[in-house]
Amino acid sequence: MRATFQNAATLVSLGAFFSIIIIGLAATLSTTLFSGLTQAGVPGQIATTISHLPPTAALFAAFLGYNPMATLLPASVLHILPAASQAHLLSKSYFPNLISSPFMVGLHAVFYLAAVLCLISAFASLLRGQRYIHDYVAQGAVGVGSCVEANIIREVDNGPSTPSNQNGQGASSSASNAQQKSIKRR
Repeated sequence: MRATFQNAATLVSLGAFFSIIIIGLAATLSTTLFSGLTQAGVPGQIATTISHLPPTAALFAAFLGYNPMATLLPASVLHILPAASQAHLLSKSYFPNLISSPFMVGLHAVFYLAAVLCLISAFASLLRGQRYIHDYVAQGAVGVGSCVEANIIREVDNGPSTPSNQNGQGASSSASNAQQKSIKRR
């Protein structure tokens, strides 16, 4: 059951984090696209049309290494631009570099949220208290050899106890010490 909840939580967190990244990307993507295209020499009307590119399309185009400028810019606009501007607009590094600052807005928001959630979980873990062992385990109800294990559990949690008289069985102190050392290492 725990694995089912963990898998569900992983999907929910991925969905939430990608949603936050896309919201952050959408906040500044259009102005960044418009300014980057007009600086490259694209006319304002065409740059305005292209600047309304959906943030999800921009994000996955950058992830896949695809520059959508070749399909978004009309051929008539590309032909009036100088050759250097054409090469710059159609290069593989232009589009990812153009959307990098809006992407960082969303990425910072996700990292801040993740840090806050980690602090909340650390605080909740502190409130949990020390390790609790049910009484039936400490009394030796776990089976053969339980006397040594129960003694070690008591020694780890409550400090040293005398292992020779627990549950009426005489456990050797060397076996108890060896078991105690192995539990402390874990």
